[in-house]
Amino acid sequence: MWSWLNQKRKWGVILGYTFFGLMMFLLFLYLTFPFSLLELKLISILESESRCKISVDQRGFHFPSRISWKGIRGSCPQPAFSQWKVDSLNAELAPLPLLFSRRGEVDFHLKLAGGELAGHLTAMEGKGGPDLSLRAQSKKVDLAPFGLSGLLTAEGEGSWVGQDVLKGKGNVAFILDGLRLKEIGKWAVPIGEVAFSNVQGKVFWRNGTVGLERFSAEGETVDLKSEGGNLLLREPLAASLLTLTLKATPKGSLQQVASVFVQGYTGREPLTVGMKGPLGQPQLSLNGKPINP
Repeated sequence: MWSWLNQKRKWGVILGYTFFGLMMFLLFLYLTFPFSLLELKLISILESESRCKISVDQRGFHFPSRISWKGIRGSCPQPAFSQWKVDSLNAELAPLPLLFSRRGEVDFHLKLAGGELAGHLTAMEGKGGPDLSLRAQSKKVDLAPFGLSGLLTAEGEGSWVGQDVLKGKGNVAFILDGLRLKEIGKWAVPIGEVAFSNVQGKVFWRNGTVGLERFSAEGETVDLKSEGGNLLLREPLAASLLTLTLKATPKGSLQQVASVFVQGYTGREPLTVGMKGPLGQPQLSLNGKPINP
């Protein structure tokens, strides 16, 4: 009996010292690990991959693998995203997949442009570069900093290799509140600015082709609907080839104007608006007849 108790006590002491030693090791690692250098290396990698200059006002790394940044700013060569800002970023790396299968998995949450963006990113080394997959959703992101108008709520997923997302495959369902348009490409809207209270649809892409389905827009002067359209990507982006047909239902005074100026239009059926050609300056048509810019 006493021998069994002594043996039990001995193992208890061994386990206690082992646990204490492990805790001390982790504390030492936390106190001495060069987290600041790791963060700087991460920023350097992000700059190299995105070709943007990135600065962070406040950096924080939390043991074992979570970062918390505030005041993130970027300056990029792409005209559409030349200047951008993220209010805060919280991201946590899953260490076990990285250790055992060399697969990086990151959960992230961003606050930007008055809204939020959250998701999960997975990365593995592939033959043509890193194999990446992403699931994400946004809520009420203001598009004004990106040269557009409206609040974007979206949810989607995608997978690709290297830097070019659109050469992979994926889809995004979106809702856009408060959209205002004055021009489409280089074509100015002839009735002036058009406002839409609600725009929604689904965008999908695969191997350099972008498609649109289940699109609808509710506006003050016109409602729009489309069963589908596509964009064949080219370099530069303005040279990409657009094919899209919309059913437009005028409202109020616009309906009266359309009845006068559109030959054969009675005001009871929707108009057919077509867009075809380079994205930067597509050829527009109304009920099959070309519209000159």
